[in-house]
Amino acid sequence: YARGFYVARNHHAVEASHLALFKALWVDHQPLDQLQALAGFYAAYGIDSGQFLEQANSRSVWEMMRHDALLTERWGVDSTPSFVVNGRYKVSADGNQSYAGMLEVVRTLVRHELQPPAP
Repeated sequence: YARGFYVARNHHAVEASHLALFKALWVDHQPLDQLQALAGFYAAYGIDSGQFLEQANSRSVWEMMRHDALLTERWGVDSTPSFVVNGRYKVSADGNQSYAGMLEVVRTLVRHELQPPAP
């Protein structure tokens, strides 16, 4: 699925396809666990199946996956949902906070990070 995400991002199709993929997997129980099946899914979003497969198996997609895996490791992300703000702050579910509470913490950190530095 990560390969599909990176190919979709290269084709500017993430916004249109992302929620639809989750629905296809978890609501409609479509068998999309092979790259060929994912290629068929993304064809509905304007990505040629042959191009999808070529790009999904490309070195550039592998490098993007590896890069993001290293960031995830560096940030200590080990559960979902987790949010990393500006590479500095990790907010994750700890059982004591609602999802809405997590988002409020993230908003506060984003506002803080957007503040200009003190002179």
